[in-house]
Amino acid sequence: MRTRPILYFTAPALLSLLGFVAACGDDGEGSGGGSTQATNGTGQTGTGNTGATTGGSTDACGPEPTVLLSGTFTSYLNQLPVIDGVVTSDSCPGQQYIPDENGFVSAKVARDVPFYPKIVAQSFAPIRLGEEILVADYDASAELYPESLLAIVPTWSTSTPTILAVIRAQSSASDECKDLSGYTFDIPAHPEAEIMYYSGSPIPQADPMATATGDAGLATFSGLAATAPGEFIELTVEKAGCEPSFISYPQTGRYVLENGVVTAAISYVPAIAPP
Repeated sequence: MRTRPILYFTAPALLSLLGFVAACGDDGEGSGGGSTQATNGTGQTGTGNTGATTGGSTDACGPEPTVLLSGTFTSYLNQLPVIDGVVTSDSCPGQQYIPDENGFVSAKVARDVPFYPKIVAQSFAPIRLGEEILVADYDASAELYPESLLAIVPTWSTSTPTILAVIRAQSSASDECKDLSGYTFDIPAHPEAEIMYYSGSPIPQADPMATATGDAGLATFSGLAATAPGEFIELTVEKAGCEPSFISYPQTGRYVLENGVVTAAISYVPAIAPP
């Protein structure tokens, strides 16, 4: 595992980045993100998109029985609803779920079948979450963050993938484990992956000498290629005396990498149990 040269972020920008990651999931509640281009123009009616559904879903992603994945998308900057987004999954080619005028979107998802959430919203940051397998209805409400925030990710490129690895502590974690410093991330079997940890408080900075997370519980991976169809990346996370995991409901711990898209890999301590 290689480390990258030192990279410095401005304080407001890095704090916004941490907020962006936090919106993707917190203490077992919801997940979400955004992407760069809405493929349907306004996104309000789904005009011109085969299989597009606005607001409440009528077309299921996968066979019965299904569960309901739903939530409201709002802008981080002004809390207004994001109505020009498109939610898709690799498991349902051609099927699109589009927020209504209130930013609400829902999708009927096959129970116990992998789902790969990706959200596309014009002028917002591109993001993928990991593979999810749902066994019950799930709230995926989230704030979406402007595409301009990608300027604070020095390794960001439209021609390569980017991974944000995060550790988050549930309320049931011990005080030692709630301290987000001292966690280590790895991507087994991928020595080409380059990792950068962040240290310092209250404003974290990229630290080329760090070998574990700082108070922010954040690391960035680069140097990886996009995954081929059916291929996944799996991460590990460790800290002595704690039991963190990327396998945390509804996440299976498997991630797709796509050029020009941020993959948010969120681990929890302790892992979230299925309902």
